[in-house]
Amino acid sequence: MKIESLVGIGSALCFVAIAAVLRSAGGTAPQEEPPPAEFAWETDLAAANRRAAKEGKPLVVLFRCPP
Repeated sequence: MKIESLVGIGSALCFVAIAAVLRSAGGTAPQEEPPPAEFAWETDLAAANRRAAKEGKPLVVLFRCPP
């Protein structure tokens, strides 16, 4: 067997192993939500607007998407 074919097989196996590790690691950990009392997070836009108006602070909108 030529060395070039061994390198090709080795890199292909390495790619498959990395893909398997990434696939098994993805989505296994639950998404941690920040404590609402500590960070004043609101899941309702109307409630966030009321809080921002009451406290006189600007409203910051954060969109979270699953990875």
